Amino acid sequence: MLQLRRIRIPAMAVVLLSVATLWADEKKKETVTGTIEFQQKPTFARETIAEVKILDVSLADAPAVTIGMQTIKNLKEGPIPFAIPYDPGLIKPGHRYSLGVRITTKGRLDYINDTSIPILANGAPSKNVKAPVKQIKR
Repeated sequence: MLQLRRIRIPAMAVVLLSVATLWADEKKKETVTGTIEFQQKPTFARETIAEVKILDVSLADAPAVTIGMQTIKNLKEGPIPFAIPYDPGLIKPGHRYSLGVRITTKGRLDYINDTSIPILANGAPSKNVKAPVKQIKR
């Protein structure tokens, strides 16, 4: 019986430490919120998804670095609300951040933002961000 107690106590300590770590990690997250805006009323197939990303666009001639992302499924109509969690520790002074939006159906691009949407730095918003997208002509 004594050995069983020795096993239980360390196991409980590990479980409690894991839960505390997960809780602390979730608490560190912040969120960029807003809506994807359309010029005309959109129609979506069942397979259509929207991907909204927080991008570090500071380096010229280099790919943007993704800081946070949300994938939205079961799209009904616009505007589409989003809430992208991110680690504020990844935000660096002097860097520029932008929102990237892509809406696809079975891998085919349907809508995209075609202008920069500044966020998070230099007075740019992080809440209630409007993300206008344009339909790709076929």
